[in-house]
Amino acid sequence: MNIILKIIICYSDKNLINILFQESSLTLVRIITVYFVQGFLVAFFIYLVYKIIKRDRKRLNYIFSFQYIIPAIALSINFFYAPLAVESVVLILNFITTILTAFSTIFNLLFILILLKSEKVINTKKQILFTAIYCIALVMSIFIYYNPNIGITMNGTTNWLPAWKWPLFFYIIAIYIFYAVLPSYYYTVKVYRRFEDKDLKKKWRVFIIGNTALYTVIILIFLSNTLNIAIIRTIFSILSGILSILGAYGTYYGVLRQLE
Repeated sequence: MNIILKIIICYSDKNLINILFQESSLTLVRIITVYFVQGFLVAFFIYLVYKIIKRDRKRLNYIFSFQYIIPAIALSINFFYAPLAVESVVLILNFITTILTAFSTIFNLLFILILLKSEKVINTKKQILFTAIYCIALVMSIFIYYNPNIGITMNGTTNWLPAWKWPLFFYIIAIYIFYAVLPSYYYTVKVYRRFEDKDLKKKWRVFIIGNTALYTVIILIFLSNTLNIAIIRTIFSILSGILSILGAYGTYYGVLRQLE
């Protein structure tokens, strides 16, 4: 009886594995992109977080580090669902990845606001409220996301790659740009004008360039999903990888003085 149960369990496990991976889209290109390129980015982001926290364990440093921690988590989720071939599982994991990717930018804006107005003005309650509103607005995209006519298709017909419709793209990009990106530029310029030291101004310009690179990466990712053209995906993936490294280091280097 025990032997029969073991055989059934073993068969069930193998069957489950076959179901999960039978239509996997893990081509050589995707393996390199997900596990090597994105794996390097995760390691690089974690390294920057370590450097930031090592400089000082103050609240401002933790807030700033979250703009690297959250993308690292989002990329790590890709490692798990890239080989999967179960639509319901892949869709929810991709949704989480998408929300985390867009959400990470808000911590950059919080950092800038605190530099400009101090932690007494931008206190913990305001920080939580500010991030919560943005998060809720992004999560509300789920009502578009799961409608294949206006949201996303991700199954064997798309080779298990996310294929967005334009309504989903415009909804998320509108929130991203108007709530995070544009305010970030506005307050970044205000901080820049306050600096009198030439070295600080020079480093802050690097910070602005780094931010621009990171903002561009997110737009390229979402646009790539929407256009859903193989060659554009490849080109945008290469550009995103390069811009992610340059942008992440640029933002870190540009605020070294403020992190001490």
